Amino acid sequence: MSVEPSSDALIAVDVAPDYLTATAEFVPARGDGRPLSMEYVEHRLNEAGITNGVLWDVIQEAIAACTDEKRKIADLTIARGSPPEPDLPERIILMERFAAVARESLPSVTPGEQGLHSSPEIADGRRARVDYKAVSPYVIVRRGEELGRVEQEMIGTDGLGVNSRELPRPTATVLKLEAGKNIEIRDNEVYALKSGLFQVRGKVFSVEETLEITGEVGYRTGNINFPGNLILSGEVKDGFRIWVGGSIHAKATVDAHEIFARGEILAAEGIIGRGEATVRAVKKITAKFIENCRVESKSSIYVKNSVVNSKISALDRVVMGDKGKIVGSEIRAVEGVSAHQVGNSAEVPTTIVCGVDFIVERMMSQMQEQQQQLMTRVQALRAQFANNPQQKTAAQIRSFETRARELSSKMAEMIDRLDRNEAAELRVLGTIYPGVRITICRAHLSITEKKSAVVYTLDRVSGRIVESKIER
Repeated sequence: MSVEPSSDALIAVDVAPDYLTATAEFVPARGDGRPLSMEYVEHRLNEAGITNGVLWDVIQEAIAACTDEKRKIADLTIARGSPPEPDLPERIILMERFAAVARESLPSVTPGEQGLHSSPEIADGRRARVDYKAVSPYVIVRRGEELGRVEQEMIGTDGLGVNSRELPRPTATVLKLEAGKNIEIRDNEVYALKSGLFQVRGKVFSVEETLEITGEVGYRTGNINFPGNLILSGEVKDGFRIWVGGSIHAKATVDAHEIFARGEILAAEGIIGRGEATVRAVKKITAKFIENCRVESKSSIYVKNSVVNSKISALDRVVMGDKGKIVGSEIRAVEGVSAHQVGNSAEVPTTIVCGVDFIVERMMSQMQEQQQQLMTRVQALRAQFANNPQQKTAAQIRSFETRARELSSKMAEMIDRLDRNEAAELRVLGTIYPGVRITICRAHLSITEKKSAVVYTLDRVSGRIVESKIER
C-alpha cells in the first residue's frame, strides 16, 4: 500500500514591473503537510516588499479554497497600487464623428490619444445605413452646430506602488488640435460658424465652404448633399443625386440624374441625361451642350454648342453660342431665345416658348390636373348617389365641387402672371427649319419654310407673331 508523499502548502508572489499590481499562486498542502496560514502569507508578502493595496478579503478566500478544496489557484491579483494621473494641458475634445475625421487624417494617432476621446453619447450613425448611394465619406456640419469642447488644464497626481513607493506622474501624450477657418470657441464650447465640410489638415480643423471631388461621383462618394459650393473634376455616374446650397463647377461631362444648386451651375463639358434626368439651379446655368434631360434655371441658360432632345426652361433667357443649335427640344424663356440654328433639315419637331413663366405654367397645369381628378370623382359619386341616395355621398360631392371651384379661382388669378413679357423674342442668326413651333405669350406660329437670319416678335396690336430680317 503506497503512502501519498507529504508537502507543505506554498504561495508564490510576483510583482508587476510597474509595481501597480501583485499576483500570487496558491498551492495546497499534500498528505500531512502544513496548510496555508495568514501568518505565512503575510511573511511572504513582506519578503516581496508588498505593503500597499493588499486585497486581504481575496487572500482569505483563496486560503480557504486552497485548504478546504485542495485546489490550486494561479494568477490571482492580491494587491493593487494607485496609478499616477498625468498632467493635462488645455485641449480641445471633439465629438466622435469629428474625432473620427482627425484619426483618419492623422494615421499615427491612436483612438485613445488625449484630444480625440470618443464621446459616448454620440453614436456612429453610418454603421446602420444600407442604401449605399446614401453612404457618404464626407462629414458635413451646419452653421451653429457644436463640434466639441475645451477641456481646461488639469494637474495630475503621483501614484503609489504596491511596495508603497511613489510613482511619479508621466508626461501625457496630448494631441493639441487647433481651431481654424469658420470655427468659433465660445464659453469653452466649439461651434461651426458656417455650414460646410469638416476637415482636418495637420492639427488644424476647419469648416470648408467648398467641397472638391477629384474623382467621379459614384459609390465611393454616395449622393452629394452639401450646403456650400461643389467642384467636380470627374464624371457623375448615372443614378446619383447632387444637391448643393451654393454653386456647382463640373470640369467633366455630367451624366445627370438629379442635380440642384441654389447658386450657379457650370458644366464645362456639357450635361447628358437619360430622359428623366433633371438639372435645376436658382442662378444661371452654363454648359457646352445639353442632351436628353430637363434643365431649369430661375435666371438664364447659356449653351455653347447644342441642345438636343431636352426640355430647357429659364425665367430670364436662353442663349446659344455662335454656332449653337436647338434640335428636337422644348425651350421656354421669359426674356427670349437666341440661337444660330433652330430645328433641322429632317424637320424634327422643336418648340420655342417665349415670354411665358414656366413655373406659373407648371403650377396651373398641376391645378388643372387636380381639378380634373376632382370632377372625375364627382361624376362617380353622382352616379352612386343616383342609385343609393345618402347624406354622406351628397356631402362628399359638395366638398369636391368646392375644392374644384377654389382651384378654378386660383388659376384665374394666375393667368395674369403667366404671360410675363410680351417683348420677348426668338432670334435666329443662322437657319430655322420647318417643324419648329413658336409661342410668344398666347400667340402661336408654325414654321413651314426654311428661313435664315430672322427674328420673331409679338405684334401687340394684332396679337400675332411677326417675322423680321436681321440686318447683318
